[in-house]
Order: sequence, then structure tokens, then C-alpha cells
Amino acid sequence: ETPELKQLSDLANTTGAAGKLSGAGGGDCGIAVSFDVEIAERTKRSWEEAGFYLVDATIDYDGVKVEN
Repeated sequence: ETPELKQLSDLANTTGAAGKLSGAGGGDCGIAVSFDVEIAERTKRSWEEAGFYLVDATIDYDGVKVEN
């Protein structure tokens, strides 16, 4: 766990989201999950203010599909 990834997780937890690390070894990505829009926005702002790059993602309940 790098200091930056710990900071991501700590910021997410402080804002009310669930924060965790993802990736192999030391981790290469921090993830925050919240089902509350206000908490999600607060978390995003805290990460942006800390200088982190954000990738907005959503959960796809259908999973991966192969289309021909």
C-alpha cells in the first residue's frame, strides 16, 4: 500500500464512502463506493482537491456481453 493509496482510502472513509485499494501487489487504483449522491460528490471533490485523477464508473448489472 502506497501513501497515496492510503490517502485515497482515508479520504473516502472520511467523506462517508467505502474506500478500498485495487490491483496487484501494492495496488494501482483506489476505489470509492457510495449509493448516496451527495457522499459520492463529496468524495470526488476531496480526491480532486488532493490532486488525484478520477475515472467515473458505474455498476452494470448485466455484466459483460459478447455481441456478434
